[in-house]
Amino acid sequence: MRLARKGWIATATILASTLLGFTAAPAEAAVGDVSDIPSTSACSGVSSNVGLTTATGSFLSGKYQEFGEQLPIILVHGYDGKNAGQWGSIESSSSFAGELDAISNVAVATEFQYDVTSGIDVNFTDHFRPLANAIDCLSRTSVSNGGQGKVIVVGYSEGSAIAHGASALSTTDDTRYVSDEIGLAVTVADARSVYSTDSPDFGYQTSVFTVAGDVTNNVVDAWGDVTSSTDTQSDGYIQVNDAISGHTSDSARGGGSTVVTCTHSFNSVGDPVESLSDHSCDHGSLLSNDDSKAAAVGAVGAYRSALSASLATSGSIEAGPLSMPLVEDWTAGGPSSWSGVTTSWQTNFENNFHSCTYDAPEDRCYEGVSISYNPDYTNASACIGDGSSYTTITIDGVTSTCSIRGYSYIFWYFDSKKIRIRYDLAATDGPSSSVMSLISSATWTS
Repeated sequence: MRLARKGWIATATILASTLLGFTAAPAEAAVGDVSDIPSTSACSGVSSNVGLTTATGSFLSGKYQEFGEQLPIILVHGYDGKNAGQWGSIESSSSFAGELDAISNVAVATEFQYDVTSGIDVNFTDHFRPLANAIDCLSRTSVSNGGQGKVIVVGYSEGSAIAHGASALSTTDDTRYVSDEIGLAVTVADARSVYSTDSPDFGYQTSVFTVAGDVTNNVVDAWGDVTSSTDTQSDGYIQVNDAISGHTSDSARGGGSTVVTCTHSFNSVGDPVESLSDHSCDHGSLLSNDDSKAAAVGAVGAYRSALSASLATSGSIEAGPLSMPLVEDWTAGGPSSWSGVTTSWQTNFENNFHSCTYDAPEDRCYEGVSISYNPDYTNASACIGDGSSYTTITIDGVTSTCSIRGYSYIFWYFDSKKIRIRYDLAATDGPSSSVMSLISSATWTS
């Protein structure tokens, strides 16, 4: 059972012992207890900037909330947010942290805090490794608890951009990729457009939900009636398109985006009219915005449900005119991100498939195949460019029009069928025999 508000006020004894640093041994701690960061090898590199914020606003460094087999969340604040309580506490039912923590089978495990030294944070990239270590710690703890090892990362503003950077790293022992450990990323006012050089996309296997703010400037007359409006397409700092650019469309797995709106009012000479203004979607207000919190809670709930649902492991699935039966160890996943009707498959290979770079036998390597049907698609330029060609494939007598290989993917296009097949993890030596067996089993239904 989870303790009321997960342990903060369960008993005076638990709270007092936690604050003093005397915690129950991990084997005795109940889900919801607040404990020291586990003293395991995976958690040995976690900095003291990891911890939890109490209702009084104080930050307990080196602490985390026991989560058992529940999905752990790590929160990453925005610029100058260290010790500022931007998320609120898990004790507060109306705070961002509290609303996330209240989701069934989900727990805000800890927060990641970082120092901003000057300007636009000249040491921005220095935060990647500490966050990556914290994510790996939670993932390994989840596995040892009997969970699935997936971590939900929720970042605000600069914190979102730091999460992007952390996701691109491997673990300190080079046996795991952090991108494999992040199941869902939720970004609020993602500021990676400010730090674009050092903020890559999340891994293809991560669902991404984004929240943006959009301010409309209204000019009002003496009676308060609106005479003109200008949509800024911005929260006052981050453009909407930049904030939501990284989202995935797999809504059944928590992906998607939401844009919350508000208005600023000015008189005819440009002076603010605060009595008619709403600042709830301003950059600095998004973590207290009820719509922002509801959107994030919905995304986390969807991901939790998808992760606990059984995946299809047999039968055939159709995408437009293409039918592909599941073979070997493949499972049906959610939709991919290309427009139109899409279906995707994933397989996990134990003990290192082909040239997977993982070293530990217990680690899993992922291959993904998605098939997209877009009836409006025309291949005007998809396969144009030096060095982009790849070996064509033939499915049921139809050969791909062209192929593209990138660092971590391969696209095969079938113009006449309006079909695109995407393979992920081509950064190794290309598709395994299992992938080719899956593709060769497909047939055209029309």
